[in-house]
Amino acid sequence: MTRLRFALVAIVAFAPLLAAQSAPPAQPRTQEPIATFRSGVRAIQVDAVVTDEDGQPVRGLTETDFEIIEKGKPQAITTFEAVDIPIERQLPDLADSDVVTNEGDGRIYLIVIDAISAENGMYAKRILRRFFDEHFGPSDVASVMLLDRGHRNSGQDFTANRRLLIKGIDSFTGYSEGEAETVKPGSASPLANAGPNVGAPGVPTAGAEAGLLGAVNRMGRLMDLTDFLIKTPGRRKAMILISEAIGFDATDFIDYRGTSMKKAAQFAHAAMTAATRGNIAIYPIHPGGIAASGLDATMELRTIAAATGGFATVNTSEFDAGFTRLVAENSVYYMLGFNSSQEKDDGLYVPVQVKVKRPGLRVHAREGYIAPFKGKDAVTRPDRRAGVETALASPVPMPGVPIRAFAAPFRGRGKTAAIAVTLEVKAEALGLQESEGGSLTSPLEVRVLATDISANVIPHGRLVGGVTIPAKSRAAIERTGLRVLTKTELKPGRYQLRVAVGSPQRGGSVIMDMDVPDFSKKELAMSGLVIRGSGKTAGVFLPKGDPLEALAERGPITNRVFATSDRASVYGEIYEGLVDRRHHIAITAALRSEAGQVIPVAAATVSSEDLRRAGNVFRVEPQLPLADLPPGRYVFSLEAKSTADGGTVRREIPFRVR
Repeated sequence: MTRLRFALVAIVAFAPLLAAQSAPPAQPRTQEPIATFRSGVRAIQVDAVVTDEDGQPVRGLTETDFEIIEKGKPQAITTFEAVDIPIERQLPDLADSDVVTNEGDGRIYLIVIDAISAENGMYAKRILRRFFDEHFGPSDVASVMLLDRGHRNSGQDFTANRRLLIKGIDSFTGYSEGEAETVKPGSASPLANAGPNVGAPGVPTAGAEAGLLGAVNRMGRLMDLTDFLIKTPGRRKAMILISEAIGFDATDFIDYRGTSMKKAAQFAHAAMTAATRGNIAIYPIHPGGIAASGLDATMELRTIAAATGGFATVNTSEFDAGFTRLVAENSVYYMLGFNSSQEKDDGLYVPVQVKVKRPGLRVHAREGYIAPFKGKDAVTRPDRRAGVETALASPVPMPGVPIRAFAAPFRGRGKTAAIAVTLEVKAEALGLQESEGGSLTSPLEVRVLATDISANVIPHGRLVGGVTIPAKSRAAIERTGLRVLTKTELKPGRYQLRVAVGSPQRGGSVIMDMDVPDFSKKELAMSGLVIRGSGKTAGVFLPKGDPLEALAERGPITNRVFATSDRASVYGEIYEGLVDRRHHIAITAALRSEAGQVIPVAAATVSSEDLRRAGNVFRVEPQLPLADLPPGRYVFSLEAKSTADGGTVRREIPFRVR
């Protein structure tokens, strides 16, 4: 395991809070279980969306207001949770936020794009852009996956960054007219020898072979995606399926009575089992709108939605109304759990009915689940109170320990960049123990993991230590949080960085998307930008000569909301390799208001000779003119332009003045 060089940054100036030490002895996990079930009994969860006669969500119901009936018999409710996630409209982004957090309660969306025509592909991109512009909340996360025709650079892993999600959507290209990828209704039907891809008498035609293979591949991918979503921590998870036809009628699986199935149907059955058992609501959308053709195709989309507790947006162009309802259903609902009375793993459908005892209310819930086949029950619920190791493995942010974080690339050694990672952690969430004299102590672990665009895991760093907060400093730390500055090293490329903080019993994580430049080239380049406050930092442990030594005196902060009385500066580095002829680099810093007004902040010119004498790096740190700014949103930009070849580099950071 690669050890990180690290620094500990105290929010206020006092003795260092974090000391590097050997890993503490293993402690037994004392995680709070979500529910306790009898041995050998399958736990089933059903989400119930309750509305009044006007279609408005109903809040304030309790466990006693509900009744669950399985196969005609009432079942005791073993778990109950009322979920009410605020629906907030996110303002248009002025620039990509450089700070991520696991605070706030949001929704989880997996957007799956099926094999659709190039024309419908254009419609789908426009529809999904509108979803992210108008319906994607500030605490939501989403991922874009392709069900067919995918390649390793397509789509986007879970992120809250709308620009990257739209980029993932734009990576999709549909099939051209006449191509074999067209999805045939019934191509994954569980009915033996059924569907238009089968030739008489039950023998596939030459053209049907390719269709059957395509159906197998698509259904295998659908099975993998539902399994992936089940293992993703969180409450209700929505799959938004952009499709022209899924390939099977879900009612055929509901009516299934044990006959043999082709491979595509087996995968489809496994996907439906996982979705109905794992509480995944599927929301199909036909991007053709009212121009969608084919009764069988649209009926398939309707039945998969009904079977999983979602709804289909087909034969309509009212996509905004569909998105409004989708967000509402994933914001205000009730989680109900019960112990199944089903004893056989026979792959058959088990009907479930959720009723509300109060008159005049309507319930929208999944009406059953598909039992797995014997020995093939892969549905295991993720731990929602995980330690740091589990938090690190999660593809979505884990909220166990509240974290605010950002990462910025700087020139390292050779082609390897030094990545500065700043974390601000709520100390009380670490489970601090009070010691003699009133001080607080706790073990602390910080772990960093990076994956590249090919899903390769980069060896990560691990920092194990302990937190000690003196009694006199408790109030300050509880008010401002514990700040940690750490680092990792990455080669040029695109990465997703996961950082987890906590202990074996309690952990939280954040996820950051990052492009790492090649700072070893001769071309003009710029580091990431960091905002620093005015206070000195105690307890920084960076070795002399470390590429990030310049950050040691005053550590970066994650705050991006300032009062006019605050003092803050923006630090960055300009790099350039040896250039044959003499030239200059013009550096300008400016602000852009929400209205588009440009406010000059600072300007400098550095000659190539001065740059060479300084080791081909020029450090800048202009002050933010906060006292002169009215309340509002702003973007700080730093730009460098070389007279040698006209090359320009630019970085931006958004912030707000209150």
